[in-house]
Amino acid sequence: MRVNDELNRSLRGAEWGLAATAVMTFAMLLGALLLPSSVARPPFPMLFVDELAPQAARGLRVAVAFGGHAAFGTMVAILFAYLARPMSLAKGALFALLLWFTMQTIPIPWLGWGDFGLLHSGSFALYTLLLHLVYGLTLGTLGARDDREHRVQFDLLGRLQPQRSA
Repeated sequence: MRVNDELNRSLRGAEWGLAATAVMTFAMLLGALLLPSSVARPPFPMLFVDELAPQAARGLRVAVAFGGHAAFGTMVAILFAYLARPMSLAKGALFALLLWFTMQTIPIPWLGWGDFGLLHSGSFALYTLLLHLVYGLTLGTLGARDDREHRVQFDLLGRLQPQRSA
């Protein structure tokens, strides 16, 4: 019973992650359209794929970039669903900060922009922080609402307790 409950929670976490990634991607696209290019470079997933496969057809690069972004956002949300017990808005924000810090210190320097993109522009780091907070706050909100709806219970060690049959 417990394994089934954990699997169901992980699958719901994937749904929260896909939804949170969609909200973040929408905010990213709005930023790319409305903000100056010094702040909102082309969406980061595009920059990353363009660096990996610059000769590929544009349509393929767009599909890989946004498909990869959705897959990553979904997979890390499964991890979040497993680690953050019970869910909360604050835990979503902290998770977003962790993801943002990781992005700023691994792939951003790989693009040649230095840590936190400071070789590009200081406002880029703030912009990407805001985007990650959109993701994390959405994830935390959806997860907390789901915990309430499913009346999930955890023991003192954060282990999911099996649902009691009515």
